[in-house]
Amino acid sequence: MGITTIKRLLGRGAVALALVAGVMGAVPTVASARTFNYFVKSGGEGTCLTRSSPCSTITAALAAAQNRGGTILILSSGSYQEQLIVPPSDSNVTIVGKPGVTLAPTTLTATETDAPESLVADNTSAVVDVEPGTTNFNLDNVAVNAAPAGASATTDLFGVLYDGATGSLSKVSVSGTEGPGVPEGFGVYVTDEDLVTPTAANVAMTNIKATGFSKNGITCRGYSSTFPTGSPDAPVNCVISSSTVTGAMTGLGSNAENGIEVGIGATANVTKSKATGASYTGDAPISCYVGDDCATGFLVFNDTAAVSLSHNKASGDDIGIQVDGSYGQATPTISHNAVTNAATTGLAGYGIQLYQYTVGTTVNNNTAT
Repeated sequence: MGITTIKRLLGRGAVALALVAGVMGAVPTVASARTFNYFVKSGGEGTCLTRSSPCSTITAALAAAQNRGGTILILSSGSYQEQLIVPPSDSNVTIVGKPGVTLAPTTLTATETDAPESLVADNTSAVVDVEPGTTNFNLDNVAVNAAPAGASATTDLFGVLYDGATGSLSKVSVSGTEGPGVPEGFGVYVTDEDLVTPTAANVAMTNIKATGFSKNGITCRGYSSTFPTGSPDAPVNCVISSSTVTGAMTGLGSNAENGIEVGIGATANVTKSKATGASYTGDAPISCYVGDDCATGFLVFNDTAAVSLSHNKASGDDIGIQVDGSYGQATPTISHNAVTNAATTGLAGYGIQLYQYTVGTTVNNNTAT
């Protein structure tokens, strides 16, 4: 469905079904049968309530729409220098961008105090931060560029972070999380790290493009307060399809890149996606032999939950697909994937690698050349 068709449907009030079903590919559950539409245009000076009276910022539109249920924000083409912090009061919101919409804030507020992958209190910054308890927050046809803020960032940096939240991403590109002072940069990250009230995370992603990251392109990770031995504190699930993740190809110092990672009890279905150029130079020569730190196109890490990788392509990664059970057990299903040209810089790479506790992993109908 094109934007012109969407405009006609907006005029007839048929947005709730036609816009979300046609553009997003799925109909989110909304709190109200009525849909409220808000309009945003860079430089606008209106009320957000009509196409002829758009407001100037997404933040203003979200504030106007809070707690209304079934809200759709229509963004006109342009660059929006905003960080979006999305609390539960912004549930049931779908943001739809016309061609050429970019979120590119120049500064970020550190909003997460329990950064992913760590039990140590830490500060984390995200361009789009969907906070615990937020449900059905959807982003469609928007580019997220963290580079302007990442140039001066000194914390872990995220393009889009769903922490104990649910929703969907469609036709979203994420770039620029590899700033010089950034310890680790992630494109899209789905997790639950609310240590007080663990909350389930569930995100569907289609047609995602992740580039310019220093750690992972797309991550779906459970969180356990007793890691590495415990189960996730709350369910985390991702559906990832038709997405492309492109690594730096030349490595990024101490970070081993991963294209798409699923781990620590998260459930996931990853299909028809492509990971290229994930590499790691490291601090010393490495060979990608079992036990070495190497970058991977697709990584399943310590996960006995239902994880499926099927009909994906990995090319030019240190390791095309790796199943790592080094801290526990990993038992995914790896089927009908194609791996080509796996190699580190000047060293041999691996097509598909199973490391340590991977009994129960299913591997069939894959190719590695």
